Amino acid sequence: MTIYRTRYPDPKERRWLSRWAETRVTAEFWRAEVERRFAPKKLEVAVERFELNPGKSDIVRFLNENYDA
Repeated sequence: MTIYRTRYPDPKERRWLSRWAETRVTAEFWRAEVERRFAPKKLEVAVERFELNPGKSDIVRFLNENYDA
């Protein structure tokens, strides 16, 4: 199973935010929306790909390890 993470810094709260997607297309749409919304600030937006073995406990553990708080 492949999932994608769109990751960007929130300029107001000074922390990194993530949005998870099942497809690269959805992740790219989120990236475009973030870039449009914060256009004057020139944020660094990254789309990362992760390969997972689809087991519920594996997915929960993975998301918890990669949670941006």
